[in-house]
Amino acid sequence: MFKLPSCIVAMPKLVEIIAWALGEWQLPLDGGEDKVISTVSSNVECLSLA
Repeated sequence: MFKLPSCIVAMPKLVEIIAWALGEWQLPLDGGEDKVISTVSSNVECLSLA
């Protein structure tokens, strides 16, 4: 499982995140890392955020 932090958009120095072989990923609600807004099952081989 791959969890994206809710503060990811507030990371101006973020250059790149690469994740391989994702079976599931989660997007948390703003301000609450324990509450999930979305869980997606997938067979994504690579996720790249730059």
